[in-house]
Amino acid sequence: MPLTDAQYAKLLKVIPIEFDGTRAKRIHALVRLMRHSGLAIRDTVTLERSELKKDDKRGGLYRIVTSRQKTGTHVSVPIPPDVAKEVEAAMKLNQSAKYIFWNSGTGTERTAVTNWQHDIKQMFVASGMPNGHSHQLRDTFAVSLLQRGVPMEEVSKLLGHTSIKTTEKSYAPWVTARQDRLDSLIVGTW
Repeated sequence: MPLTDAQYAKLLKVIPIEFDGTRAKRIHALVRLMRHSGLAIRDTVTLERSELKKDDKRGGLYRIVTSRQKTGTHVSVPIPPDVAKEVEAAMKLNQSAKYIFWNSGTGTERTAVTNWQHDIKQMFVASGMPNGHSHQLRDTFAVSLLQRGVPMEEVSKLLGHTSIKTTEKSYAPWVTARQDRLDSLIVGTW
């Protein structure tokens, strides 16, 4: 279930109340990156510094270039400049020379993801959404694109799905333009 703009704003607002200093800045950057890139929590936590790219040939556009952990599918998605700057700032607060958000880069990936999931859960609870979860940020990314007319096939690629059927199964109900076209075709037959 995607987040409304108000719910997303509430999440961001609660972060500096629930978390201190460096931790708050890193969580804020992680949440914004997930929302604006469509990356899943595991992909975001294990994102390497080298996977945040600045494309000077395209006016300094920032993008995330990685492969989905779950499927191995290549993903290349541009992110807003202010999100990129915030991620770069969070990266400077991180102790790992390899990763953006996995602070030590040691231990298990599962532990690192679980630790971040705990913080995100705390953020959702503090925001009055006790059933909220990190995947809603990915849902919000996908649905916002679909509602703005981005074709399902392109959203599927940005999400790193191996099949458009996966995207359709999860997000087809949110494509109002598609339903409007279908409605007009039916109405046109009357």
